[in-house]
Amino acid sequence: MRQTVELYDAINLFAFTDPEKTLENLAALLNRSLAPKGCILFKYGEQDSLRYVAGSGIDRETELGLLLQLRQWIKTNDSLTSQGKLLFSGRIFAIFPL
Repeated sequence: MRQTVELYDAINLFAFTDPEKTLENLAALLNRSLAPKGCILFKYGEQDSLRYVAGSGIDRETELGLLLQLRQWIKTNDSLTSQGKLLFSGRIFAIFPL
């Protein structure tokens, strides 16, 4: 997955004019290639802030639920530096910090 993201970053190095569209395209690419059941990109920043960036193949209710669970996971683990899994609505979601 990291290699796919790095390749996409290299291709879109000059996409500074529309970074949101670039991230939406990245989510769609990951959905098609590595995450056929859906993909969500969150931005993890200063003071453990977490916000939704883009998604593909997952409904809005699930995106919001995962955001809340991921925030709780960060509080429990003091950071978002390692891979993990979240269970939401009977589905298991893999967490890959990049």
